[in-house]
Amino acid sequence: MINKNTADVIVIGSGVAGLSVAMEFRKRGLSVRVFERQFLASGATSRAAGLIGQMRSNADAIRLIQDSLRIIREVEARTGMRILHETGSVRIAQTPDRAKELEIDIAIARASGLKVDTIDTHALEQRMPYMRVDDVLLASLCPTDCYLEPPALAQGYIAVGRELGVEYHEHEPVNALCVDAGQVTGVTTANATYNAPIVINAGGPWAELVAHYAEQTLPTAGIKHFYFTTLPESGIAIDENSPSLRDRENRIYARPRNGCLRVGIYEAMPINVDMRALPADFSMQSVTAGLDHPTSRALLDSAVRRFPGITPATPMDIRGGIMAFTPDGAPLIGEIPGLSGFYHCAGFCGHGVSQSAAMGPAMADIILHGTCPYDVALIAADRFADWPDLHDRHAVARNCAQVYANYYGKAATQ
Repeated sequence: MINKNTADVIVIGSGVAGLSVAMEFRKRGLSVRVFERQFLASGATSRAAGLIGQMRSNADAIRLIQDSLRIIREVEARTGMRILHETGSVRIAQTPDRAKELEIDIAIARASGLKVDTIDTHALEQRMPYMRVDDVLLASLCPTDCYLEPPALAQGYIAVGRELGVEYHEHEPVNALCVDAGQVTGVTTANATYNAPIVINAGGPWAELVAHYAEQTLPTAGIKHFYFTTLPESGIAIDENSPSLRDRENRIYARPRNGCLRVGIYEAMPINVDMRALPADFSMQSVTAGLDHPTSRALLDSAVRRFPGITPATPMDIRGGIMAFTPDGAPLIGEIPGLSGFYHCAGFCGHGVSQSAAMGPAMADIILHGTCPYDVALIAADRFADWPDLHDRHAVARNCAQVYANYYGKAATQ
């Protein structure tokens, strides 16, 4: 008798990374099942801000984002959906140190073949009339950068996956791994046991808990992240074709959203989340904050400095989510020795949306061929094996919070 509860690949988690991985394996002819604790893409993806910027610290990282954009466009063509809004993005520098930092980033981008222009304050004001520009010393424009609505990206992956035959299990959390002689053989849920020789942990901020099923330690930490979106009654009208913005000195980013403005912050004092302490029915939609919240106050103070039309009385929707961070700001990809067939695809440090499309082929290449087009050593899941603090959850959380705080912290030249 054929066991119907079988697959070649099982993916735990249905954020954009897990959905992309599932889609890619099915493209390559393998049968795939995806398991999600709630409804599809209801975790960190549902609260992601949705910016995709190609200017990165090295050529490899730039190429990964470019590959992601190419694959997302293939999803758009296949589904007929519009996912990407290619409006370009602006980076600004208000201090000499920030200007030096931006000049270095521009040089790296141009050396990698990415088109990046400098833009004067007059042209900047024409493009973004709702933004203060009198303090800007240097600004760059990358015209091919994009923004998107993360749920739309997830639906694109799901649509292609369904067409190809991926099986999705909503509201069916995995509660254990099946193991035989050091080889993963499947997973169990409250409903059944499912067999597969390849199991991929794409649990987002819950990935550290999934790793415990294999008695492995995954050095990730959940960190709350907040942004607000102005409401139509605010009277702040933003053209949907306006560029996105990154203002590192004020620790904020911004982009258009349905004629309004979305602004988020990488604050200096982030809030760690103990994922083990959350209830089984925890919903990412419950992460909210009022204007009296410390992060909300910091976010509003920074937004007011950059956008004169925003005041504490501006009608807005403040939302939050939980990001999975690692101690060095890079994801954890691949196996950890000790259990064959169990792979991790987690810890994207706020870049899951922008990296997800390319991560599907990268994971498939690593699992099926042992390598991928990017520097595997920088993202290997076992690269912290000799780190003294690996098993100290408090130390992991502190290191991850520091990485978060430094995202928009001091200029790299300081």
